[in-house]
Amino acid sequence: DTVARPKKGSTAPAPEKELPPLPSVFKRNPNAPPEGAEPTFRVDATTITLDVAVVDQQGHFIPNIPQSYFRILEDNVPQKISSISSGQAPITVCLVVEFSNLFQRFYSEPWYQTLVAANEFLASLKPEDYVAIVAYDLRPEILSDFSTDRRDAMDAMSRLKMAAYSETVLYDALTDTASRMSEIEGRKAIVVLTSGIDTLSKQNYGQARKTLQNAGVPIYSVGLMQAIRDYYYSLGYMNDMQQADFIMADNQLRTFARMSGGKATSA
Repeated sequence: DTVARPKKGSTAPAPEKELPPLPSVFKRNPNAPPEGAEPTFRVDATTITLDVAVVDQQGHFIPNIPQSYFRILEDNVPQKISSISSGQAPITVCLVVEFSNLFQRFYSEPWYQTLVAANEFLASLKPEDYVAIVAYDLRPEILSDFSTDRRDAMDAMSRLKMAAYSETVLYDALTDTASRMSEIEGRKAIVVLTSGIDTLSKQNYGQARKTLQNAGVPIYSVGLMQAIRDYYYSLGYMNDMQQADFIMADNQLRTFARMSGGKATSA
């Protein structure tokens, strides 16, 4: 039952008597047009908004283009451009996370650093952004597909507890993800959290570089364990050969980011 439903046995109220009209000093104009013939108004817009995106031959966005470089035609007639401003369209991004027992041992410093960096990145996304998560060790695994529902991403992150294998396939993880995203339109990117070390990929560095260059997906790499490496090396826990491997890995990450239109940084 609802409050609005009448009780049983109740009678409908008697109709109210029609009240006389209130006197008013405002009288109808005898010269006014009849009902249904009211005047209509029309407004011509002098300014319209156009959303455009400028990309290069590989599909990379080109920002900060001066207004003088743009030209708009309507029926082959040049139109005046009043202003240009940049906006932030939603982005489709895949977070690729290295989670191997080679470095991300349970409760180790790199394990903690990896999880904190991944969760902070997810928290920085806008609600309309699409995100997928891929983790790799012995092979890449899709933990969650592209979605704007952050619960999917949180469920994927909850699976990263204890690393299983002590191998890393960075090249395979990046090339597989970039190939899957190559046909996606609009803003897209790959964010990879990695040590940069690859131990077991099917592709070598040269093959991976060529694949990533042709995929047209910007790669933003975050090199992990930078401070930890320097600390261990200063104490003698890391030899010159191991330090050289990490330096080469850093250079490869910078190359991947540069030639794909992204950016490389370290944590």
